[in-house]
Amino acid sequence: MDNIYIFGMRADTVRDMYKERNYNPMTIFETNAELRQALTQMIDGTIFPDNPAVVQDLYHSLLMSDWNAIADPYFVLKDFGSYSMAQRRINADYQDPDKWWKMAVINTAMSGVFSSDRTIREYNERIWHLTPLSRK
Repeated sequence: MDNIYIFGMRADTVRDMYKERNYNPMTIFETNAELRQALTQMIDGTIFPDNPAVVQDLYHSLLMSDWNAIADPYFVLKDFGSYSMAQRRINADYQDPDKWWKMAVINTAMSGVFSSDRTIREYNERIWHLTPLSRK
């Protein structure tokens, strides 16, 4: 786990939040100054000075807490603090070039073979269960 940055809630926590319906993004917005600043910059012209309203729908959907029309099913705001902490660790590690290069080399060496054909075949075997077309 030295070469990976994991953040966010565990699956069981997310499941419990859905069951208990206790996610209130507005409370998180009101109590987390860093998040409040980031979201405010989405709509105040900081990020999109020529069109501040371009992501206004996203802004409002992240703050919606009506469980009948949950707009943030991935609990983005709930995970923001954890994400921010992970990003600080990444930034610190990046400042140490020897450590960063070592991590990059290890991650590359341990990544395994990637093949889109293999990936699609595995999805088919595990999820889709499609019958291949015969070739003539």
